[in-house]
Amino acid sequence: MHASDPVLAEAGMRLPALRGGEPEGGAEAEFTRALVEASRSRKSWRERLQWIRDRFSDSAFAPTPGQLATVAVYLRFLATGELRCQEDGRHYRPKHHAEAALQIETALERLSTPETAWIVRRIYPYLPSWNEEFRRSEPLTRIRDIAHRNDIPSELKQEIKHRLQNKLHRCAGPEDLLTAEEILGRITAAGAGYPPAFVQEFEVFHGELQEFFNATALEARLRALARSFDAAVVEAVSGFLALKAEGPVSDGQLLDLLERLTALRQLFAEKGDQESPQRRSQLRLADIGLEDYAFALLSECSNRLQDLAGPGAWPGLLRALAAALDNLRLSLIEPEECAALRSEVTAWAGNFHAQDRFHLLRLVATLSRARRLAETYTDRINHLFLRRAEELGRALEIEERAIKVFSEGDIRGHVLFQLCRLVDAGLQVLRQALRLPPWEAIVPGEASGTLAYAATLAEVEGAKGPLLLLLEQADGDADIPACVAGIALVHPLPLLSHLGVRARQARLPFAACAEREHLKDFERFVGKLVRLRVTTDGLSLQEAAQGARGATGAGSTRTPVSLPEPLLTAGAGALPLDQASPATCGAKAAGARRLLELAEQSGGLFRAPRGLALPFGVMEQCLDGAPAIHREYLALLGRLPNTPTGELEALLQRLCELVRALPVPDQIGTTVTAFFGRDARLAVRSSANGEDLEHLAGAGLYESVVNVPPGAAPAAITRVWASLWTRRAAMGRMQAGIAHSSICMAVLLQELVAPELSFILHTVNPLTGNPDEALVELAVGLGEALASSSIPGTPYRMVCQRKAGVITLSACASFSVALRPSRDNGTEGLIRERLDYSRVPLSTDAAAAQHLGRRLANIATFLEERLGRPQDVEGVYSRDEVYVVQTRPQQGL
Repeated sequence: MHASDPVLAEAGMRLPALRGGEPEGGAEAEFTRALVEASRSRKSWRERLQWIRDRFSDSAFAPTPGQLATVAVYLRFLATGELRCQEDGRHYRPKHHAEAALQIETALERLSTPETAWIVRRIYPYLPSWNEEFRRSEPLTRIRDIAHRNDIPSELKQEIKHRLQNKLHRCAGPEDLLTAEEILGRITAAGAGYPPAFVQEFEVFHGELQEFFNATALEARLRALARSFDAAVVEAVSGFLALKAEGPVSDGQLLDLLERLTALRQLFAEKGDQESPQRRSQLRLADIGLEDYAFALLSECSNRLQDLAGPGAWPGLLRALAAALDNLRLSLIEPEECAALRSEVTAWAGNFHAQDRFHLLRLVATLSRARRLAETYTDRINHLFLRRAEELGRALEIEERAIKVFSEGDIRGHVLFQLCRLVDAGLQVLRQALRLPPWEAIVPGEASGTLAYAATLAEVEGAKGPLLLLLEQADGDADIPACVAGIALVHPLPLLSHLGVRARQARLPFAACAEREHLKDFERFVGKLVRLRVTTDGLSLQEAAQGARGATGAGSTRTPVSLPEPLLTAGAGALPLDQASPATCGAKAAGARRLLELAEQSGGLFRAPRGLALPFGVMEQCLDGAPAIHREYLALLGRLPNTPTGELEALLQRLCELVRALPVPDQIGTTVTAFFGRDARLAVRSSANGEDLEHLAGAGLYESVVNVPPGAAPAAITRVWASLWTRRAAMGRMQAGIAHSSICMAVLLQELVAPELSFILHTVNPLTGNPDEALVELAVGLGEALASSSIPGTPYRMVCQRKAGVITLSACASFSVALRPSRDNGTEGLIRERLDYSRVPLSTDAAAAQHLGRRLANIATFLEERLGRPQDVEGVYSRDEVYVVQTRPQQGL
């Protein structure tokens, strides 16, 4: 958003954008309008069910998550009677409702995906039963016999006949269950005096009606299941009901009951895959009932287990957490993530010592990851259900009270809410024990400016500064607009990410928050002139006096940079790294050459990957060989300096397209394949004359392509060249005062080492400036998770005292996935692998972190001494070997 001050002030006063949402489009609105119109024209429950059936049975209909959520909300309003049904003047027995439900469920099983299964579960309980007895030509006939009994008053007989028998057989609806419950209440009231045989028969009918409306109580549903399933189900149900009947008196009994419930749900999940559609439906409804009861048990756990100072408190909390995660997994909410978290919780509980710092750190990481899961899905539920409940409810003229009950109860009635309570109880104690501040410094410093909310950094690009941002979301590849003087980010970020490097280079105070609720502390300052102070102890904000402007934004603090003049090499192909120099191949490629030399001199301290360099001038040579592309390319470059902001995106995109279309000489591909071998995998990296310099890192401005087969190297090379003209790169140059015409791109091709761990190492701790401390961040898998911060979570973090050899682990990793090279069909690309840190040595063995930390500290000392200045180092750990992939001068000191 290019904002003037009034626009920015208006934007700044809004709350941060919801995460986890989906864009609203015409199809969403059209579906809701059609549903509302159908509901107005179709008055009966049957007609409304059949409209949904017709939609879902249409082979061309592929419902979005939002449309599924709309149906779930609508059916709930129907089932609870908030949206009243009326007779339609026709005669359709309940079998038609049951048949519609069968067709809807059949379609839902076909349409459900792993991403939408948890939403679809919210539809099933609000459909009528389609068991065989309800699909007969005349179901629910017991009420006819009751209406013709001779042992009850004629007035009651007539009431039952007209209000229930005829109504059910003519036009059944949820209101009939209310009628039956009202009559049952009268005939069972104290002193009513009705014949016991009649009362008993009506109670049986009421149970049948509950079954038809899928309103059967949990215990009755479980007993009915046990009668029709095998011995394993009978035993599991009987054991659970017996334990439930005893009542959870002690904490241990409460946890035993919760775990017995979870085991029963697991059994139902395993059985469901083997059963007929009807029995699968019965198991599913029982499972949903157990999920609701799990919420009640977890609520009691949350109430009882808040005090973690008592003996045995932590084991109890961790048992409850494991059960909560299991129940979420069985409810199809991120099953893989829940399983991994459950595995970690169980592993850490096995030998947990509340005085062991290592145990506390890894549990903080697991609980932070669990909170991220809960927050993500809470946001999704809010976005998918609550707004739809309000919009649909008002369109259908449902009472505001009922809408409010839905909106407030939908989150607080979900197992996710109890997971949050348990996690928060644990994290509060852990963070206090570890003395962790709520805000984590990325760049210490002070600045003044107007405080504003922003969803992303791009939102304030072009605004008048200086601004201090309460920033909703950022990744490591974002650039910092010139108007920004300081950042308070409301989610964790690797300290050594590309974004952190840029902020450090600009000397821009920057902090990240581990807990979103701390954002509320600063709401009263939004739109006001404030002073931001970031230290290693956290973040503070206070209102500043008018005129106390301080820093004026990121652009004002940057040191003017002059780029080295590139030496264009005519007719060159790919060169061995020993021929790479800064003038011919850029500082990054020259640095890779130097690393190979230093690795040989290190006495086995580290290794460096072999590689090739494509020098400056090869891209220009390819342009010369494609005259049509070259003419358009030069014309666009000529227009670039005067292009209005609104047209810049399209022009840059066209420049990228032109460069990616360049033919790369066959000789280059042949050389690459011969040098690395056909089975190798490569990292193809930018090596511009405007990156890895002493006063300009250019971190993340240009593209690297990893896991490239040698045969695909030409396409990766043009992709790197084209990254000269991404919006991020162009804006970064403009903000740094670098002319586009002065930039030139060489390419570094390195053999890719498949890592167990990747790391970024700053040889001087950027938070304290202590020259004897190195700061290291590590992640499982490839290092893109660290540098680009594309994956939510935090890395392992170590502070290494280089002279004393003392290693302090200050954080364990909480990333949910690792990036791994894909080997499918010989193509490039990355896969995401779910992480279970109970299988990662750095999280299971404190000695492993100490050993690796000392090795990295020695590498830091060696590189800094040999290269003559503090270094920003990237590398990997694989098969007990450390590989240093690249190093550049450390920024911001």
